[in-house]
Amino acid sequence: MAIFSILGIPTRSGINYKILIYGITGDCPAIKLAIKHVNHQGYWCCWFCYIRGVHIHHKRQYYFKKELALRSAAEYALYSHEAEETKTNIYGHLGVSPLSVIIDVPLPRCLVIDYMHVSLLRHTRTVIQYIYGNFLKPKQREELDELFRNQPFPHFFNRKMRPVKEFSYCKATELRNMLLYGLLPLIRLFLPIECAAHLALYVTAMRLFHGPRTIGNDTETVANELMAMYYKHHTLFYENIQNFVLHLHSNFMDQYRLHGSLSNLGTFGQESLIGHFANNRNGTRNLGQLIINNYNVDFTIVNQLHHHLSDVPVKSNGLFDSHDALINNFLLKTHNDLCFCDNANQCIRIYCRHRIDAMIYHSLIYHRRGSSKIYFVQYSKDNDKNLFGAIELFFTCNKKNYALIHNHSSKHLFTDYFLSSKYHSILLKPLNMYFYVLNLTSTCRDVITVDNISNMCIVFTFCDSLVVTPLSCSYEHD
Repeated sequence: MAIFSILGIPTRSGINYKILIYGITGDCPAIKLAIKHVNHQGYWCCWFCYIRGVHIHHKRQYYFKKELALRSAAEYALYSHEAEETKTNIYGHLGVSPLSVIIDVPLPRCLVIDYMHVSLLRHTRTVIQYIYGNFLKPKQREELDELFRNQPFPHFFNRKMRPVKEFSYCKATELRNMLLYGLLPLIRLFLPIECAAHLALYVTAMRLFHGPRTIGNDTETVANELMAMYYKHHTLFYENIQNFVLHLHSNFMDQYRLHGSLSNLGTFGQESLIGHFANNRNGTRNLGQLIINNYNVDFTIVNQLHHHLSDVPVKSNGLFDSHDALINNFLLKTHNDLCFCDNANQCIRIYCRHRIDAMIYHSLIYHRRGSSKIYFVQYSKDNDKNLFGAIELFFTCNKKNYALIHNHSSKHLFTDYFLSSKYHSILLKPLNMYFYVLNLTSTCRDVITVDNISNMCIVFTFCDSLVVTPLSCSYEHD
């Protein structure tokens, strides 16, 4: 690899491809081996700073510190070489990383925290289990498990949410759905207000780190303030789980600035790829050879398909799956407002579904949607960009595509649930960007062009209201 990094990879066409190795990612034990560092149970186990763990109740705890002494690239190289020569532990360094000769970005800047392992499989899972075991009564646990089990999601969510009592079989994708969407709206019903508001700090910070810059250049700064407040007050609600993975969340602001949002850094695809090869191996147990063999097969198939592209139908954006429903009075009035012709039956065509950038939106008249609620969307009209409703149908009129939506008006702010909490002020702006409380029944109908549909929503139905949250990044759930 070092030779390829220096000389590149020549091809028959004469092009020489230069290899740039950007960074290293993985779970904590894997990174520990890759960079020759003490493991996550050591005193100096952080790769980015010089925090020293405290030994309490047979485990290392890492309590909140406002100012952290960060490891520079020069110090990292110096202490690594010194540890290599003396064969001792120097601030957590055990030697020189064998990857240091090939990576193009120096340590520790090249280290990418894998939020799938750190945030989902470790911290989120630990917090949920702690709340489940220490805050909830047995009957409340059963109720919460049923809410998690029965919550509907869009049809392209291959996994939804799993009951907490089945966490032994829980996957990272299910924990992601809980953290980003279902945890806060459902579990707040069973928690004291202050505890639920403290949990909202973590959920909101992770939503900000996970998605695009919803607050512009201040996105990571606001997220870091929320995360710092969550970390600082963590001991007020949880005992003996201030471990290394919680401390790593202090570095997410720098990670966001250096590498981008968490939705682009997760190792879901790589884990799935390696898992597929491990379960379907043939001829060898070496994962490297299996990956190369499968890539060769894939390239061959793609090259064969390239010669037959004219035979492959292209799925373009637009309405499809026509419906022969009768034009009602509302559509007739809408037609008169949109078109000057006098033949509404010929002008209007009704459809069940609509495709926008490979995402398919359903409507209420599409009866094969099953239990998924993919018809509830966020949309804009006039100057209001935060409108929500259920799509009744799609239709064309005067050569334009429209959606007829049952609008659900806002009932109150989501942060109103935490009015008495000391965290209300810091949550006020960011939390209300991700969770909305709407009236249970529709108050009016809107007709908009399909271009004004901005996002799909996940809907949580309660006895007196709906709580909806737009998808963070739809491509990560496919």
